[in-house]
Parts: sequence; structure tokens; C-alpha cells
Amino acid sequence: MGADQPGRGARAVRAAQVVNEFLSWRRRAAARLLHLGDGIDMPEPDHAERHADRDAMMRLIGGLPPRQRAVIALRFYEDMPVEEIADVLSCRTSTVRTHLSRAMDTLRAALPGSLITSKEAP
Repeated sequence: MGADQPGRGARAVRAAQVVNEFLSWRRRAAARLLHLGDGIDMPEPDHAERHADRDAMMRLIGGLPPRQRAVIALRFYEDMPVEEIADVLSCRTSTVRTHLSRAMDTLRAALPGSLITSKEAP
């Protein structure tokens, strides 16, 4: 898949790569789990707040159903419009909007209030 398929633009190929990456995130994470024995010193966790927030968000996104995870990745990480996401995922735009809305509701409910930003004026 990729460069050997005529007619596919670089953006479409990249979108397919992003979808595959996010859909297989859990599988790869499970394969990397190691059970360490007693007596082994564990490394100190990264205390940088910026990294902690990003890691928390990635864990939350990883907990979403695969289609919602793919929509979030394409919308916010690849900055694709809803119509283009629908083309990539072979579904209707209303389905993409539903997945996006449900994913955002789940993420808002799971995030601490201090990390939620709003476009509404105070």
C-alpha cells in the first residue's frame, strides 16, 4: 500500500497511515508489556507536567473505541475536515460527526477541569 497505488495523493496515504497507527495502538502496547521481577530498580517517572498531560491524553485517546480514536487522530493531529475523514474511513459525514462528538464527550468527562479549554467567553 502507498506509493505503488496510482491516483492516491500523499495526504490520503498519510491519512491511512495515521488511521492504522491509532487503530493498532493497543495491540502494540500490549506486546511491549514486560513483567519485571522483584529487586529491580524502576526508573523515576518523568515529572515534566507537559509530558504528563500529553501522556494522559494519549492514554485517554487510546481507551476510545477504534473508530472514535481514528476520527480524533485525523481531525486534531492531521487537521482534516470532516468530509475528508468520511472519505478516508468510507462512511458518511454524519457518522464522523457522531464519532467525534462521542469521543469529545468521553474525553471531557475523563479530563480534570483545569485541562479543559472552552471557546466560550467568560
